Amino acid sequence: MRPSAGLLARWAGRRPHLLLVPVPGYPQLRLGVEAATSALGGVLAATPADADLLVVAGDPVPELSDAIEVAWRELPGPRARLHVDQAGGLHRLLGRAVESLSAASQRDDATGRRDEWSAGRDDAGDQEMGMPGGLPMADRAADRDGLPLDVLHVPLGPVLADWPAGLVVDTVLQGDLVQQAEGRVLRAHDAASPSQFWNAGTAHTRAGALDSLGRFLAVAGWGSAAAEARALRDALLDAAEITDEVADVEQRLGRLGRRLLRSRTLRLVGDGLGRTDGGDVTARWRAWLDAAGSGTYNDAAVSAGDRLVQACRLMVGLDVGQARLVLASFDPDPDRAELPAQRDRAGSAS
Repeated sequence: MRPSAGLLARWAGRRPHLLLVPVPGYPQLRLGVEAATSALGGVLAATPADADLLVVAGDPVPELSDAIEVAWRELPGPRARLHVDQAGGLHRLLGRAVESLSAASQRDDATGRRDEWSAGRDDAGDQEMGMPGGLPMADRAADRDGLPLDVLHVPLGPVLADWPAGLVVDTVLQGDLVQQAEGRVLRAHDAASPSQFWNAGTAHTRAGALDSLGRFLAVAGWGSAAAEARALRDALLDAAEITDEVADVEQRLGRLGRRLLRSRTLRLVGDGLGRTDGGDVTARWRAWLDAAGSGTYNDAAVSAGDRLVQACRLMVGLDVGQARLVLASFDPDPDRAELPAQRDRAGSAS
């Protein structure tokens, strides 16, 4: 039995699912929206189809705005959108957006879009059928065995969960294998320096490493560990503003580190994947963990742009899931400037 429109609106209001679109140069806004979402009892959505709220953090350039509009059209009702450009009052603004999910105007909006939510419509199938998942029509090309396979030109990002702000990786896919990958960044009009926030002090540097580690763990499918890494990130930033006493954070970080290092599954998904002279996926996430504890990085730092080039090169030949893991292990976030040290298989820094 299909839930009523009123029931869906109440569900959305109790536990809103928020699709967050961060813009490069505004890491504070992204962190603030994440914190406000948690305080309201909400969660971050994995896809537009899973979202009730669409929140843009920062001032997007036109191409990013176009991608946001595409995502907005994919949100089912009840839905609301919000653009934030300053950190103040985020809890209040999100609260108002959540309240709007139960407004009478939601039914009119859904009816105008022929959204089945509006009145339990059964005639939605009369609409012209589009491509599955909104993917473009495939071309044909020969694979390595000479057999003709569909070729899809698919951009990964910029509106994608657990994805660096404003990043687009233009890929060519045959089946689920990446044949080509090239990255680019949709920067904001007036974005601050990429390293300004995360390099504000040791606590910020450590928090930045936890931010990268949390993104990798989320992509790897370990949601609880990702949530703990992000909670520690926020705790470090709060401690830097309030007090130098971070003993509790240190203990929790130690427990998280032991939990990750003991995980056979995490080693299985990362060992040998995306290998460079400096190490593989496992080496890189361990480097983020080390940097979270020490606040220091290898002196042979690599720019975010170079990391993106290297990650895209290593994505070729992998399936999409593995490719995302490789990219997340590098974390070419436009709001960061350094790459942590990489470890060889024995665990020593290289």
